[in-house]
Amino acid sequence: SAAVTEPQICYILDGILFLYGIILSALYCRLKV
Repeated sequence: SAAVTEPQICYILDGILFLYGIILSALYCRLKV
């Protein structure tokens, strides 16, 4: 995979996915309450 040659992109994508998951969880909890 070409992503291995550019580790910064991997870190950025991981960070975005992490934040996205937190935001989705927060919104889901708010909707349930």
